[in-house]
Formats: sequence, structure tokens, C-alpha cells
Amino acid sequence: MGYSQWLADRFQVICTFDYLIAFLFFIESTNDHGVNMNIYIGNLDYGVTEDDLRDAFGEFGEVSSANIISDKFTGRSKGFGFVEMPNDDEANQAIDALNDTDLNGRSIKVNQARPREERPSRPRY
Repeated sequence: MGYSQWLADRFQVICTFDYLIAFLFFIESTNDHGVNMNIYIGNLDYGVTEDDLRDAFGEFGEVSSANIISDKFTGRSKGFGFVEMPNDDEANQAIDALNDTDLNGRSIKVNQARPREERPSRPRY
């Protein structure tokens, strides 16, 4: 096996792991009281913390959880995260108010999280 194939195999494993993590955050959006709205936040500054997200979204209502997705190997933020809010009206208000606004110097993208679509697997050579 050449280096390029070894690298391609490792990259596929890492990408698959990222999809799994995003999917797990999506399906963990239920609690004893019903379904939380899972909100995706992209284009985050690498210095944004979960507390920063909790504070920003907390201005619009209760926040059940806030998670920054980080690289498995380096621990560094991947620049996106998820917030869960139990009240849909409050969550929609937060999405509308915070999308394309500045958070720690970057214009963030905010929308309701969607399940990741299945991608066809790559053939292995």
C-alpha cells in the first residue's frame, strides 16, 4: 500500500468519524419533556467556548446544552457546534436573531440542525 492510499484510508476514517459525531449530537435532542430543537452554529472562531454559546443563546430562552465540536487528535475546535433549546419558539427566535451576526469577531451561520445525508462509500483500491 502506497502512502497516498494510506492517507486516503485515514482521511475516510476521520471524515466518517466526524459524520458520526454530528449525527449523535442530532439524535441526542430528546429529553423527558419532549424534543429539543437542535441548532447548528457554523463559522465559529476557534476561541469560542461552550459557555459563550450558552450565553448568546440564553438571551432568547432556556438552553439545554451547548457543544463545540473539536478535532479528535488535536483537541482544537473545528469551527462549528450545536445548541439545544427545549422551546421551539425561543429557538426559532434565536436562529433568526443570531444568524449572520458577529460572535468573537466572526459572522456566524445559525440554522436548525438537519441529519447528515448518507454519502456513497468510496471504492477502495
